[in-house]
Amino acid sequence: MTILDIVLITKILGTGLFVGLPLLLLPAGSIATRLSVGSEAIPYLRLYGVAIMALLVGYSFGFSHLIEGRFPYGIAAMGIVSNGFGALTLLLTGAWQSQKGMTVLIGGIALALIFCALNPELALAPV
Repeated sequence: MTILDIVLITKILGTGLFVGLPLLLLPAGSIATRLSVGSEAIPYLRLYGVAIMALLVGYSFGFSHLIEGRFPYGIAAMGIVSNGFGALTLLLTGAWQSQKGMTVLIGGIALALIFCALNPELALAPV
């Protein structure tokens, strides 16, 4: 297992379990209550859940590069943009105050991917 394996597994499992699947599977009333939104927002939140799951499929393709011993720069770039701008959005809108865990998770993943992209030989080394 490499550092990048750990980052990708954390991203895929954390985001899938705590964001993607809940938005797709929880009852509409539960989503509306938990996120303090009206029922008219539910279709958009479900679409967001689909988009999140699609991103996670993209992340999973990073493993094929790792098996071949190649650094997946495209996957890392996708993650840096997705997580970096997500964390930045939470920070700039003030939403980080109510979403501290999410802000730390996605910001940390963005930083970890930046570190890995700048140090690919270290990111691919077994840990």
